[in-house]
Amino acid sequence: MRPLLLFLLTWPAPSVAQPAGTPGAEAAADEKALRAAGLRTDDAALLDFFRGRTLSSVQKDQYGGLIKDLSSPRYTKRVQATENLAKSGYLVKPLLVQVTREPADCEAARRAQLCLSKLEHDPDAGLAAAAARLLAGRKPAGTVAVLLAYLPFAADGPVIEEVVAALAVVSVRDGKPNRALVAALRDPLPLTRTAAAEALCRAGRGEFKSDFLAALKVRDPEARLRLALALFERRHREALPALIDLLAELPAHEVWRAEEALRLAAGDRGPDVLAGPDTPAKKVRDAWAAWWAKHGPATDLAKLDLTPRLLGHTLITQMDPRSGSGRVFELGPDRQVKWEFADVRYPVDAQVTGHNRVLVAEYLGRRVSERDFKGKVIWEKRVELPIACQRLPSGHTFIATRRQLLVLDRAGKEVFTYHHQATSISAARKLRDGQTVFVSGGNLVRLDPAGKQVKSFPVGLVYTLGGNIDALANGHVLVPEYNHNKVTEYDPDGRMCWSVAVRFPISAVRLANGHTLVVSMAEQRVVEFDREGHEVWAYALPGRLWRARGR
Repeated sequence: MRPLLLFLLTWPAPSVAQPAGTPGAEAAADEKALRAAGLRTDDAALLDFFRGRTLSSVQKDQYGGLIKDLSSPRYTKRVQATENLAKSGYLVKPLLVQVTREPADCEAARRAQLCLSKLEHDPDAGLAAAAARLLAGRKPAGTVAVLLAYLPFAADGPVIEEVVAALAVVSVRDGKPNRALVAALRDPLPLTRTAAAEALCRAGRGEFKSDFLAALKVRDPEARLRLALALFERRHREALPALIDLLAELPAHEVWRAEEALRLAAGDRGPDVLAGPDTPAKKVRDAWAAWWAKHGPATDLAKLDLTPRLLGHTLITQMDPRSGSGRVFELGPDRQVKWEFADVRYPVDAQVTGHNRVLVAEYLGRRVSERDFKGKVIWEKRVELPIACQRLPSGHTFIATRRQLLVLDRAGKEVFTYHHQATSISAARKLRDGQTVFVSGGNLVRLDPAGKQVKSFPVGLVYTLGGNIDALANGHVLVPEYNHNKVTEYDPDGRMCWSVAVRFPISAVRLANGHTLVVSMAEQRVVEFDREGHEVWAYALPGRLWRARGR
């Protein structure tokens, strides 16, 4: 049975990087990050931050001319433009990205991609997101104009989302939409048009719906995705065919966002197909197109509840460190045991996979098994010292051992294998887009779907015999830093963006309500923390608690 899909829309998973305008500790964390980089955080300085990262009209003309030359009929001119743009620095990167996403000329798109491969990464991307959130909370005069001017030079999708979120917050004053934002609905740049449409849509300005739908016609699939999801949140049915078309156009790491929205709209009537490495995107798109043709007229988004919800259940694994024998059980909202089974050998991980089904990794039992809630084994895979197990949306099963990462198909056949020869693996998680993250020797490593390392940065040590990290939808990773007595959330570049103090944490997961569920080995308890790090509830029990997951 397919596991319950957690629905997440355009906002990043809750952390310090919350939707714009969030007050309190998160704003303080943003200010701290900017000051740590040597930047002032008063309103004028925040606006100047974005002005300093926006090309002047003279620079725009200069680089615009070079970009135009990428498609020149003269070969030498194309080559010279390519060389000059490749040396221009990260501020020109978004202009080149637009050439690749809105290609009027294949040669220009190819050369723009070549330039992008040589450009440096924007070192201020995380700071730009923090500054945008602070401007949204304070709403100083001039915010809309400054952010609209900066938008074409935003480094990447997450920064664009933060800027658009800020524009949505400041888009209306005294009941009237900002004139500059309304004018941007007809901006010649597709990114600006879709961003203005998304901001006004999120602000509930339905009188511009025709402009929203017109903006959906841009070629850039990621810009269309953000706007389509905004329309979906506002219960506009026109979002659904747009999301269906995007299934065959989006990069692999973004497809899930369109797919999850469609699954929420379809309920139990959706097609039994999921995007993944083994499923052609066109097949997924065609299956949803057939669903829309049959069920579209009867689909009523007005009745849809988009509020992330939890059942209030908490799955826990527990063991006796002396014997290695353990049990798996689940608490209800009243913290009473709903079901349990024992006689499992060192159950270091577990996941509810459906009605009356739970996946269990037995470290000393040397197997991963799927059982019913009474403990009866329905399926199992013998592996050496498993430390993590995860049922994927495709129905495949991800397993991490001390030295290997595996993905098994429904029949138990290995379809992905990664051998790690360095320090043993202490935690691992598979991402929705096929990437994998794991911790080994105090470093967090990210692999692409083929198993090639694409990123590595230092984090605190995770408990050697199997801790639990959580990979969030926005690319961030929660790490229980056992030796540092804290749980930390890192962005994809290794920057810390949220933290909470916990004595010897061994497991951390982000819940649908934005809270964080942590297991403390030293205190023998499970603790739920809110976004500001305050304890919501705790559950203590003798023996060694190893894993806790909420649903």
